Amino acid sequence: MKKIVQYAFDEMPVASDLGVEVKELGYEKPPKLLSEPHRTDFYYVVYLSEGYLRLKVDFMDITLHENDMIVVAKGQVCQFDFSSHYKGYALLFTSKFFAETEFDASFLHNSKALSPMFHRHPLKTNKKADNFFALVEKEINGPKDAFQAPITRSYLRILLLYIDRYIDTENVGGVNELANKFCQSVEEHYKTTQSVSDYQKKLGVTSKKLTGAVVEAIGMTPKSYIDSRRVLEAKRLLLYSELSVKEISFELGFDEATNFNKFFKKHTYLSPVEFRKSERL
Repeated sequence: MKKIVQYAFDEMPVASDLGVEVKELGYEKPPKLLSEPHRTDFYYVVYLSEGYLRLKVDFMDITLHENDMIVVAKGQVCQFDFSSHYKGYALLFTSKFFAETEFDASFLHNSKALSPMFHRHPLKTNKKADNFFALVEKEINGPKDAFQAPITRSYLRILLLYIDRYIDTENVGGVNELANKFCQSVEEHYKTTQSVSDYQKKLGVTSKKLTGAVVEAIGMTPKSYIDSRRVLEAKRLLLYSELSVKEISFELGFDEATNFNKFFKKHTYLSPVEFRKSERL
């Protein structure tokens, strides 16, 4: 596997200076960088209207079929296999574009579709999604005026609300408010805070209530989730960066590289060096 690289939004082949772009898939040769493992500073929603498309998100293989949609959150490692026949859209946007106001920032932070605890897999939709993406594309490529950004942002908010409704209705990925707040807090502090009691204090809840909410939502205890988040980041760093194992251990809050080695092997049955070698073959 090639080294995973990190791309900022302005390094992507986007024509818009708004911080949002819609690209039609299957009509032209896809950007090479999307075919490589990449970690981005933006979000994107991929919708398939025809055929199938394979991708890998955080080391999980996923196949999109006709009328499937998937949301890739900022910071995730993703890689596309464009060898199949497919048509569809990719909508890319930055948090800076969306979170213009405090309300928008709160919405973005609490959206279930973009939650770090949401397990990425295809979401079923219908042909009407074609019209939606075409509408957003038309607005982005239309005359630049004072209404363009807020209208596009409104379209995007509607899309995320529809996805959140789908998650609620179909109970996809298991999400509840307390568990989502916990996972968001872990996302912000997992490198420095690993104690469940510290997160209880941050959220102002009892151990029993927090454990019940997290287990109900994702089928693991709060401690297991914190550990799994650290393991995921370790895997990302081992593959997308050239940091040494010792440097990665310090990056993730371990005092000694030996403790990181023990932790990683306990959860993956491989040492960090063995994992890096096996995945890069």
